[in-house]
Amino acid sequence: MIKFFDDKIDVKYSGHNITLRKKAIALFYYNLLMCFLLASLTFYYLVSNTGGAARGAAGASTIIVLVVISTFFLWRGNLRRAVLVYILPTVLLVAGVRFLNAARLPHAAFASYLYYNFYIIVFIAVFGEKKYVPMVTILFMVCNIAVYLMVKPYISGEALEIASISLANSTPTLLIIGIVSYINIALTGDSNQRHKEELSVNQNQLGLITSLLDGIKSAIHKLDMASRSYSSTAGHLTDSSQNQAALIEEATSGMEEIAAAVDDVSSKAKVQAGEIARIEKSMESLNTLISNLSAKAAEIMNEAVTAMKQGSEADRVSTRVLDSMKEIHGNAEKIREITDLITDIADKTSLLALNASIESARAGEAGRGFAVVADEISKLADSSTESAKEISKLISGTGASINSSYELFNILYGHIRSINVTLEKSSVLSREMNQAAVHQNELSESINKDVDNVNVLSLNIADAMKEQAESTNELSKSLDEINHFTQGNAATAEELSASTRELSGSISELVVLLKKSEAGSAVADE
Repeated sequence: MIKFFDDKIDVKYSGHNITLRKKAIALFYYNLLMCFLLASLTFYYLVSNTGGAARGAAGASTIIVLVVISTFFLWRGNLRRAVLVYILPTVLLVAGVRFLNAARLPHAAFASYLYYNFYIIVFIAVFGEKKYVPMVTILFMVCNIAVYLMVKPYISGEALEIASISLANSTPTLLIIGIVSYINIALTGDSNQRHKEELSVNQNQLGLITSLLDGIKSAIHKLDMASRSYSSTAGHLTDSSQNQAALIEEATSGMEEIAAAVDDVSSKAKVQAGEIARIEKSMESLNTLISNLSAKAAEIMNEAVTAMKQGSEADRVSTRVLDSMKEIHGNAEKIREITDLITDIADKTSLLALNASIESARAGEAGRGFAVVADEISKLADSSTESAKEISKLISGTGASINSSYELFNILYGHIRSINVTLEKSSVLSREMNQAAVHQNELSESINKDVDNVNVLSLNIADAMKEQAESTNELSKSLDEINHFTQGNAATAEELSASTRELSGSISELVVLLKKSEAGSAVADE
């Protein structure tokens, strides 16, 4: 049943802050308790004081009606009107009853309903607005003095002395309770306002962090696409290197046949010419492969430069995220200091309530109302202490979530730096591969020239036998050098593939860290 009422009131005040929702729930149960107590009081009057039963029942019924109306507005979602519809008539009713009792019973009228004045001030401090506390306090002080002046001509002796002492004690007590209540509600209001401002700042920073995370996700997606492009390019490069090696082997075989043909130039001139033509075709294929390799190397270099820029952007974004987390942590510490201040004020209020209880005990029967007020003040202080502890607990939970997110972002920052280092290595390897491709192209052009020379020399075999042999040796050396660069190119392709796999692994770890960070942010929001 309690959960049902709590949920209903929470729905009515869902658009307000948690402090207002708790006040609404507390006022609802307070009204239920008041109805029960007033009904019990009416029954007590009927049983024990039949002479004043009608008067007591009328007063209790009036208060019950006000409580019911207050509950109606409270259930409609209007806490301010629910408090005013109860407080304003009650203040006027209590003040009027005190003057009526003063006219009827001057000897006992001064202390009549005085405790109710203390209760109303505390009630306003808990549920009402700050501006009503000094207004009601001053009104009750004026009424207190007016009642004393009203009954003073009609009493004397010990009754007058008791009334004078009661005036001297009750008027400052009303003032003190009013001041303490005003300070408490003012501090609570300032604290709530600061909490709202801090919450707004934290929400803005959370939005910034979310935006930064989206930017990091986009950068990771681009890095993943670049990694796949690297992997595909490395595969093509490996295939090209294998084809190039096969062509070089064919060219080497052709050179060996040319060297063998030199021994029998006259009888195998036609065979030599055919071999040279085949070599020329192989060189053309080799030139095509080298051109493709050079284009792929340039493409890889451009992708590496783009990935490095994206990695730098991710590094900058991560630095901003870490700065935002530090700022949130500092704000949480400021809120903790405010809750410590509220706890200190509550402790001082409890001490004041204890002193009031001691003074009421000394006053005896006349100070019974003071004891009730002291107890209410003590409860108010305990409530403030519990609220401060709850706020401190929430701040501690938020600080733990912020520290967890801060550690995750530190790990994320380390991985981003590692990715940048890997990208720099990939850029260097791409540049070396491009230079090797250019060198290979130059060697291929040199080989083409050599083949042309061999073709020219083969037309004049008798006159250029020695020159042809030297050209054949030079061509063989050039093919060996091409084979050497081809093997180096294959090694470069393997290193690029390894770098690509390392980059893919780093991207996977980065995605996992982002998911953990999002989970930590969700916990902090809750």
